Amino acid sequence: MAFVPFGNGAKFEMAVDSLITASGYPVQVFEAKTPYTAYLGDLDKKLLNQKIQEVLDRPGDRYPGMMVGSLQVANNNAGNWE
Repeated sequence: MAFVPFGNGAKFEMAVDSLITASGYPVQVFEAKTPYTAYLGDLDKKLLNQKIQEVLDRPGDRYPGMMVGSLQVANNNAGNWE
């Protein structure tokens, strides 16, 4: 599924990589994401911008959209939805 549902033709950003774990083992990782603006763009712009700012104001490096997987952390793709 490359296209974002209700995204007016927008595609998911997808990538794969290989990481070395702390124990020295290689792990294949993936990441698929799309910004809020891709699938919520037809909503009220003020509310959309508030949602994006809310995410950016949270501690840590958060993505302002929907994301699964990570290219930085090998976590067996469990519990890594943003």
